[in-house]
Amino acid sequence: MRIRRAAAAVAIGAATIALASCGAPSYDVEAIDLGEPGEVTAAGTTLAFDEPAWIEADVYRGEPGDDPVTEVVGFTVRDIIEREPSVWEQFGNSEEFEGDVPWAIIVQQTFTGEPFEAESWVEGADVDTESVWPLLENGDSAELLYIEFQDDDAIQEACGISFPSYDAETNTAMRCLLAAAPEGQKVVGALYDSTSAGGLSVPTLPGQEPENPYLEQPLVWQ
Repeated sequence: MRIRRAAAAVAIGAATIALASCGAPSYDVEAIDLGEPGEVTAAGTTLAFDEPAWIEADVYRGEPGDDPVTEVVGFTVRDIIEREPSVWEQFGNSEEFEGDVPWAIIVQQTFTGEPFEAESWVEGADVDTESVWPLLENGDSAELLYIEFQDDDAIQEACGISFPSYDAETNTAMRCLLAAAPEGQKVVGALYDSTSAGGLSVPTLPGQEPENPYLEQPLVWQ
């Protein structure tokens, strides 16, 4: 399996995260209650980790080719966690990341529309709010690594972080994004500009329809 720095999808196989053998599962990062939907968050807002932004997003629930549904989605960065360079060893092109340190960015989305069917989410729901861009402590951007995962277990194995799978009762999903930062630099924040690492959405400029105000004034979690 391979991982790329570009916005190209590369599938990896399923893997299993070991959980506690009895009682409630124990996770590295838990889902949180984002509260009731609020007003759409203004472009240029700076937020703390766990603080939600409410964003209008296109959500695809049907078959490929079906039109998306626009709904308000609660979105937040839960945590940014430094990983060991050994994370790269699971990928066939690990030599490309020599000298880079992997960072796991944990994001949470809470939907306000109809819940997904479990099978649909595992296969990969197409949601425009999936990507945030990693920010280094010197103000530059780290590289976001986009991978197409087959299921929730695989994405958790790739990041080395465990978190709950999609919960239809709370309509909440969590994702982990991998960033590559030069050794000695820390990923301290994340930026949302309504663009997608996987090329799933085409951003529009202010003044165009539909308008994307976040492109020039992104949301920032730090």
